[in-house]
Amino acid sequence: MPYYPVHISVNCHDPLPLVAELTTIEADSPEQALDLLRRETFVATPGVATIWLKVIISVWPNGNARQVVSTEVSVSPLHREN
Repeated sequence: MPYYPVHISVNCHDPLPLVAELTTIEADSPEQALDLLRRETFVATPGVATIWLKVIISVWPNGNARQVVSTEVSVSPLHREN
C-alpha cells in the first residue's frame, strides 16, 4: 500500500507545509486515507468545532503539494480540570 502525506488544520485555507515535513498514512487510495482519518477522534481547544483533514495526492518538484483531497470533520472539545 502507498503512503500519503497528511496535513490537519483548523482553517481550510491554511498553507500546507512542504510535503517532506508531513506525517503519512498508509492506504490503498487517497479516498481510503481520508476515510481512515475520519474514523479517528480528534480533540481541539475550546472554540474549535471542526478541523480539515488534507491528503496530498501529488507533489511539485519543489516539494509543495500539487493535488490535495480534503474534508471537514467535527472534533471533540478539550476539557481541562483545574
